[in-house]
Amino acid sequence: MLNSGPLLYLLDQPCLVREPAISRLFELMPAERRERASGYRFATDRRLNIIAYGLLLYGLREAYGLSGPFSFGYGQVGKPFLKDWPEINFNFSHCRLGAVCAIGSGALGVDIQDVQPPDEAAVRKFCNEQEHRRILRAENPSLAYTRLWTCKEALAKQSGQGLEGDLPDMLAANARSGRPVRLKTWAWPERGYALSLAYCQGRPELRFLQTDEL
Repeated sequence: MLNSGPLLYLLDQPCLVREPAISRLFELMPAERRERASGYRFATDRRLNIIAYGLLLYGLREAYGLSGPFSFGYGQVGKPFLKDWPEINFNFSHCRLGAVCAIGSGALGVDIQDVQPPDEAAVRKFCNEQEHRRILRAENPSLAYTRLWTCKEALAKQSGQGLEGDLPDMLAANARSGRPVRLKTWAWPERGYALSLAYCQGRPELRFLQTDEL
């Protein structure tokens, strides 16, 4: 892998991926991943899960010269890893308007969300007072809320523990720690989504992919 930091592969408008590509990617998935994808209640979520796997295949091929089939293991809260290459870390996420996969060394967590207005109950449950005020005072409260939420989701996924513990203090506690996990956020109001990456080392590089590259 030439780049020393995490690589992120981002697909805009995953709804534009055509069915033949979805079918091809589905057939490339190992049996247990196909079973997981098929378990989604809604077809849109199933498609997005398959597309996220396609981004992983692209990244492993480009960054490491690896091609499947791959065998997966799962951590305590279901975070996947490559059994044959445990030193390669990856994480993926998807929303209605985008899908992303992060690959690199060191634990990674990535989250992408459609921009949505703040939900008062969720803000009070997951944000501390300073974060709450920041959202309310922001020029674009919906974007500020979404950025903050993706940061917390990414950090939770990076830890492999999920959304547990003191969620309002999560980011502040990370900043106070001796070796805080790094956080990087990108937001595109015109595209309608934001994403955050939690990582350990290096400089992240974001790459937009076209639908025909999958």
